[in-house]
Amino acid sequence: MLYVKEHILDILENLESQPRPLFVLNKVISESAVVIREAILTVLPSVPEEPLDLIVEKLFSQGVETTEDLIYVREEDILEFLQPIQCRKLLTAWKQEE
Repeated sequence: MLYVKEHILDILENLESQPRPLFVLNKVISESAVVIREAILTVLPSVPEEPLDLIVEKLFSQGVETTEDLIYVREEDILEFLQPIQCRKLLTAWKQEE
């Protein structure tokens, strides 16, 4: 348990220098959520914080657990949070990373 706590503290220290806060799911720091956020921000760096968190939350609620799962996301899964062209850019980038 001590190792997990130290690992979480290391993650928090590393993220303090980043411009976006850590996404917290059920008050538990999720490394997968950070990776998914970065997968979105790599393609769409100007996505505002609120839609970004909502997208990550929705993807997790639909069963996305890793970046490998992102190839199964459909436009209609995230269209409520992004413009159609943004959705297409994101999905195209994720499918090209296969």
